[in-house]
Amino acid sequence: MNNLFFYFVFILFSLLPVVYLAKHKTFLFIDNEKNNNFLIRFIFLLPGILATEFVFYLVCFILFAIFDLFWIWVLLMSIPISILIIFIFKKVLRTDLPFEDQRDLDQYALYIFIPNKREIEDSASYKATGKIGYARTGIQVKKISANFSKINRDILFTEHGELIVSIHALNVFKENKLTGYDTTSVIDKKSGQESDFYFQLITNKLQPLSSQTEFKKGILGSVLIAEEAFYDHNILETAADFNRTAEYLGDNTGFPYYHQRLWIVTNKVRNMFLSDFNRNEKEFIPVHLVDDE
Repeated sequence: MNNLFFYFVFILFSLLPVVYLAKHKTFLFIDNEKNNNFLIRFIFLLPGILATEFVFYLVCFILFAIFDLFWIWVLLMSIPISILIIFIFKKVLRTDLPFEDQRDLDQYALYIFIPNKREIEDSASYKATGKIGYARTGIQVKKISANFSKINRDILFTEHGELIVSIHALNVFKENKLTGYDTTSVIDKKSGQESDFYFQLITNKLQPLSSQTEFKKGILGSVLIAEEAFYDHNILETAADFNRTAEYLGDNTGFPYYHQRLWIVTNKVRNMFLSDFNRNEKEFIPVHLVDDE
C-alpha cells in the first residue's frame, strides 16, 4: 500500500510540468486550430518533458540510492524537480503579444504582424552589432537566400523577422496602393542567382512605442512586450501601410524569436493578407492607440 502511494506521488508530480505547459497555447504552436486543444498538446509534450525530468531524476537517484533512500527520494525530490522545471519553462514561456479571444479584432487601425512559423532560416545573414538594454541588435550582412523552387507561398517570414514576398504579392500590393515599403533582391540557392520571383520587403521604423507599453526583461537577454502594445494616437499621422518598431524585441536565444524590429501594419494590410494570401488571424496582434499626454 505504501509503495502505491509513493508511485502515485511520483506520477502526479512528474506530470505537473506537462499539464502546465499543455495549458499554454503560446508554448506549443499548432496551426490547425481544430487540433489546438489541451489533450493534443499534452500528448505531444509528454515525451519531451519526461525526458527532461529524467535527467534530474537520474542525478538525484545516483546520489540517494547510495544511502538506500529510494522512496524518500521519490517523495521529496519529485516535488522540487517538478517545481524547478515549471519555473525554468515559465522564464522562457512566450507571454508577449497574447492571442486573446477578443471581440472586434478587425476594428483596430494598426496590428503587429508576427507569424509563429518561420519559413526561412536566415541566422547566417546577421551579425551582432551591439546591445540596446538587454537586446543584442544585429544588422543584415548579406542577402537572404533560400531554395525558392520548393516554396509555393506568397508571403514568407524569416527567423529574424524579415518579410519575403512573391512577385504576385507585389502586384497585389500595387493594385491596392499599399504604402511604406521598398524591395531588395534575395538569392535563389538552386541557381545561385538573384531570384526573379521573390523579393525582401524593407521599410522605415516608427516612433517609439507609447510609455504605457510594459516590457518584460528576461535573464537570457530577452526584451518582450509584457501584455499589450500601445502607440500614441498621433502615430496615424506618420504610419504607412507597412512599418517596423523603433525597438528591438525578442531574445538572444531565438525563443520565442530573435531580436528584431516587429512589423506594424494597417487594417488594410491585415484584411488583404487574410483574404488574398490565406494568412491566419492570430498572426495579427491589435495595437492600442492612446493619448500619452
